[in-house]
Amino acid sequence: MNAPLLQVDDLRVSLDLRAGRVHAVEGMSLQLRAGETLAIVGESGCGKTLAALALMRLLPQPPANITAGRVRLDGRDLVSLDEAQMRRVRGPGLAMIFQDPIGSLNPVHTIGTQLVEALHTHGPAGVDSRQTWQQARQLLEDVRIPNAEARLHDYPHRLSGGMAQRVMIALALAARPRVLIADEPTTALDVTIQAQILRLLKQLQRERGMGLLIITHDLGVVAEVADRVLVMYAGRMAEQSPVERLFDHPLHPYTQGLLAATPAAGQRPGSPLSDIPGQVPELAALPVGCAFAGRCPCAFARCRQERPQLQPLGGGQSVACFAAQSVSIPGRTLG
Repeated sequence: MNAPLLQVDDLRVSLDLRAGRVHAVEGMSLQLRAGETLAIVGESGCGKTLAALALMRLLPQPPANITAGRVRLDGRDLVSLDEAQMRRVRGPGLAMIFQDPIGSLNPVHTIGTQLVEALHTHGPAGVDSRQTWQQARQLLEDVRIPNAEARLHDYPHRLSGGMAQRVMIALALAARPRVLIADEPTTALDVTIQAQILRLLKQLQRERGMGLLIITHDLGVVAEVADRVLVMYAGRMAEQSPVERLFDHPLHPYTQGLLAATPAAGQRPGSPLSDIPGQVPELAALPVGCAFAGRCPCAFARCRQERPQLQPLGGGQSVACFAAQSVSIPGRTLG
């Protein structure tokens, strides 16, 4: 198997707040290969976006600090780079599509101006303006924006949500990144446009051979595009799994709760949905043991006294759960 493009080992991120230091990401480890899609899943507040910003080295320091771990892109440790070196990595190495496409675009510059700036920043020296403008138009065509030449002269406020998201994808692709991080790429889009954006991301990934890291709370998105899934809870890894096994044999009670809360095809209108009682604990007040113990139907005394570590259970699945780790048959569902 080919070597990972992106390898993260035991990444830990802390935040220095008025209430004191909190551990926002604890012990994240992952691998991403060329052409592979990894989805990071969890409720709001689980640390998904914070972890992605840490990979990009975009967290403000202070209050955020990477306190431990390594982030290697093509074998190069990004955590040890200074800001000038990291600027050269952002774009051709790692690129990111942010949650709010309209808010991420500059409202006082046209789409063409912003694309040309990205191309000048990351492209070779000596390319004239006409060539760069043609490259900007090609980028819009690559992300399937009709009438691309006219759209280059538009300002962001003239774009629909779906069009703005396509422009953000074009900006991220301007430097031909090795790894593309998409943070909630379908948020606030209607289901038809969501499907178009997901198909576009997968097609562009195939054409360019990128690694794709998608951050989402939508398990429908996971089922549509992911090869593997990392489930996060309260800044910690709860489960890792190939996507098919995650849906067929979820091991962690939190993963099971997320799947149970997802509406099923053919579900009778008006029928109640399952939910996970309680809420994600505050990072400043995490329990001593498992962070999910207070909401977990399977919790027992050890869960409240000791923090479970991620352990492999066969079939490519790993889980941080004492109940799941006590099961002797790999892939067996808790319950």
